[in-house]
Amino acid sequence: IVANLDDQPDVRISGCSVRNTRGRAFLLQTRSFCVENCDIRNTSLPGILVAPDGRQWSEVGPTRRGVIRNCTFMKCGVARTGASAGAIVVKASHDGGLADYPAGVHQNIRIEGCRFDACANAGICVSATDGVAIENNVFQRCATRVFDERRPEPKHDIWLLNCRNVSLSGNETDRTKRHLFVENVQEVQSAPPRLHVPGDVTRQPHFGPPVARHDPKSRRFTGIPSVCVTPQGRLWVT
Repeated sequence: IVANLDDQPDVRISGCSVRNTRGRAFLLQTRSFCVENCDIRNTSLPGILVAPDGRQWSEVGPTRRGVIRNCTFMKCGVARTGASAGAIVVKASHDGGLADYPAGVHQNIRIEGCRFDACANAGICVSATDGVAIENNVFQRCATRVFDERRPEPKHDIWLLNCRNVSLSGNETDRTKRHLFVENVQEVQSAPPRLHVPGDVTRQPHFGPPVARHDPKSRRFTGIPSVCVTPQGRLWVT
């Protein structure tokens, strides 16, 4: 396949909300993109798919720099199909091909500051990529309705396949196991995730100052009536 790079723009998507779509929120097939401060909920397929396709659709555009940050993904990928491997999916073709291509089809993918809640499969699924950074994300109630119960991969928060130069740090999960699944991944730097307890007002979020006050007489924490989510997809105790 031959592509004209002049026809591949730099893409920026900011502050958008997508609800109740039978497909994806965004399909990205260009060399450089940034998706930030978006709220994506109730999609049949992944909330974001980054994939060219030379197998069936002859659509091109492997990414050389992609950023997804400060977004919320809730109940994404509910259709029971391998195409819904994660709320965010990065791979080398639309329909299948998750394991068929080596690292390097895509380069320099960064996913940071996002929140994944009640997604059907993994929160993040990345394959065929050289240079992956997954940092400061929150995973809650992932893998609620996986596309294949016999497979362990989609039951994890993060699923990496055929990647190299990978960095994971500052992530949080509400599970004590099944956070990360890797296969044929080289040069990984991974920090253990922190345990995320929804609604636990005694715990200080790593991205905000402590606001709980303990009254020794009543033995209660005061000043924190609720838990809310900012438009950037971050959990704040208020």
